[in-house]
Amino acid sequence: MSHPHLPFLRRIRVVKTLHETVSTYPLTVLHAPTGYGKTTAVRDMLTAFPKNHFFTFLHHGEKTAANIWDSLTGQLEKAGETSATQWRRAGFPQDSREIHWMLDHIVDAFADRQILWVIDDYHYARSSEFDYFIERLVKVKIKDLSLLLISRTRPGAFLEELNLLGVLAELNRDLLIFSYADVKKYFQLAGITDEAAVWRAHESCEGWGAALCLMAQGYFKYDAPVAGHTIDRLVENALYKHYSKEDQSLLLQLSICDYFTPELATAISGRFDAPRRLQFLYDHNTLLSYDPVTNQYRLHSLLRSFLLRLLRADNKIDSVQVYRKAARWFLADNDLLRAVHFFANAGQGQDYLNILRIFLNPKSGRLLQFDLEGLSDIFERIPWKIRIQCPMGYLYFVYACLAFSGSAQAIQWVFEAEERFMASPEIPEIERYRIKGEILLIKSLTAFNDIQTMLNMYEQAYAILKGRSSIFHRHLNWTFGCPHISFLYLRQPGTYLAILDKAHGFSKLFQDLADGCSAGADILVKAEYLLETGSNKDISMLLEKSLYLANDKEQLATLLSTHFIRARKLLGMGDQHGAFALLKSLEPQIRPLAINVLDITLDLALGYICGCMGDVQHIPEWLRHGDIRENRAISGTGVHLYCPRQDPVGRATLPTA
Repeated sequence: MSHPHLPFLRRIRVVKTLHETVSTYPLTVLHAPTGYGKTTAVRDMLTAFPKNHFFTFLHHGEKTAANIWDSLTGQLEKAGETSATQWRRAGFPQDSREIHWMLDHIVDAFADRQILWVIDDYHYARSSEFDYFIERLVKVKIKDLSLLLISRTRPGAFLEELNLLGVLAELNRDLLIFSYADVKKYFQLAGITDEAAVWRAHESCEGWGAALCLMAQGYFKYDAPVAGHTIDRLVENALYKHYSKEDQSLLLQLSICDYFTPELATAISGRFDAPRRLQFLYDHNTLLSYDPVTNQYRLHSLLRSFLLRLLRADNKIDSVQVYRKAARWFLADNDLLRAVHFFANAGQGQDYLNILRIFLNPKSGRLLQFDLEGLSDIFERIPWKIRIQCPMGYLYFVYACLAFSGSAQAIQWVFEAEERFMASPEIPEIERYRIKGEILLIKSLTAFNDIQTMLNMYEQAYAILKGRSSIFHRHLNWTFGCPHISFLYLRQPGTYLAILDKAHGFSKLFQDLADGCSAGADILVKAEYLLETGSNKDISMLLEKSLYLANDKEQLATLLSTHFIRARKLLGMGDQHGAFALLKSLEPQIRPLAINVLDITLDLALGYICGCMGDVQHIPEWLRHGDIRENRAISGTGVHLYCPRQDPVGRATLPTA
């Protein structure tokens, strides 16, 4: 016996209230417990909504603002929002300068377009930083943009101020509760005219839509009120037990995913008929939804929770293999973060080894900005006997943690890795020797304020690695170059020239080790010295040489520094407007990349030139307001160098934030 998808009850009152609310307020929050029909009501409203809309959602486990932003902008990108590509590349805005930049771009993108942006499952967004960004976005009052957040729980305290400002409307489960008249009409659509059944369902479910939906399938054996501990039996009797064993198995396997496409279902289940069976299940399962825009199915949280509990208890299905197949799918789809998490859920030795191999890819360092805490927990669970099988993957993870967070935990991991790897007989001696060189390079980050120690480490690593590192590469945004590379180490008068030689030395070594990262920066050290000492004779020649090397290795950080030195030289010659125009000419090349470290560096250079000119108006706004905090090691193309602080006795200390 099969039960077709029940007819949909269009509730005009709910649709009208939603429509009027999102048309009036910049932000609407619809919150109610699971099963009250929040998403269904919103999708019904959208069918007649005059605005263009984007329907996005959050996944379980997207805890950090960076991860949430990457997911949402990726969905906007797939939905056809062309500006979302740049927003995603820029990453989540984390300070005033970046927030201003992002808000300006969103205002421009949505101008005169009448957009409604829906974010479903907002209860997964447990990030005060992301809440703050939503708050700032709403306060901008973009006349052509409305936001609708759908959540099982009421979002954080950021709503209070927005309520006072009159820019927020809250709707809760009171809007969604089924009245007696609603229940009667719904049951009539399902072919049920028994007044006693209607009364019994209304009384026991107390307006809870999910339970009513299941009861309307014809199962009225539960006379007592439906509570959390009985819903599983209702799901089982109303839906699950009426499907074939094969379809039950398909549902069980797919329950590990929040959302899934027909192709993913085929990969996980190994069934070529999975797309056809999904369509059948959708037609006969009220708790399975489908979005034709994204071609994704979604199990309702009630059904998914029921299936996950069954999956853990079902000995006939190898859940390890299910998670592993999903991990391989996401890996092939270049969704590295989800691949890591699914491999971790599989939790066998080979799965952990696959995680380490993912981190052999230099781009994997970017994952840490999305889920540093979660990835750290996963890597701590990997047995050392597995880490030893892929030492370079583990070392790149440790390096990325150190560069990204500068945490004391990461430093401990470096020394522990050195001790374990150097003592392991399973690692060939020649490989251990190379590992020693890579660890020296990683350790150099902890000595960043000691130029002689860094130079010594680079020289040793260069000799061991024969001039080429496997961890450092030219796509890092390593900001060697003028003017900080010299003055960062200037402690005493009379030592500038000696510092110059050392800075030139370790900059050149680093370029060779990292396949040209910061190419040309060693020449800029000399040009900076000539500029500071008033010897302008050879500066132009040095800058041209640096520019050639930077372009050859695609080093925009060096290119920017070259232009800054040239701008300062023009400033000294009295050509203020030429200096300003030179730096502004870089904006078309740098701004579209949305790489934070380059944007910030260009802003600082412009701020310096404008300050010297007395042109306060053109100093970037975040600099004018002094909204400055510790350097963050986040980049659109990989992890870049952080700059540790210096304590009173001159030892290097790592950032705490």
